[in-house]
Amino acid sequence: KQWYQRRVRGEESAMSTIIIRGSTDNIMDDIERAIDDGVNSVKVLSRDQRCLPGAAATEIELAKQLMTYGEQTPGMEQYAIKKFAEAFEVFPKILAENTGLKANEVLANMYNAHQDKVSG
Repeated sequence: KQWYQRRVRGEESAMSTIIIRGSTDNIMDDIERAIDDGVNSVKVLSRDQRCLPGAAATEIELAKQLMTYGEQTPGMEQYAIKKFAEAFEVFPKILAENTGLKANEVLANMYNAHQDKVSG
């Protein structure tokens, strides 16, 4: 059994072709549903503005922004702001330690990635 799909929508959209092979109709239906679910998940995630990056990327960016703000703040308030920024580093440290990595190296790599505006 083989299932073939080809879609073309308008001049600006991309064309996709998916060829699936399976031994029975049930397997073909399951594969078709799995592909459909995956494509729809990517569509929803790419269109929804409320979606945040994982693996503590949000926390590192918040810590970076707060540190910058703390350095620009005069007086004793800057110390409270910087300590609050350091609190956001706890979650990435815990994730790194739980996976067996060195927390300080992971934090440094994450800050470098955010400084360079590199994702991933």
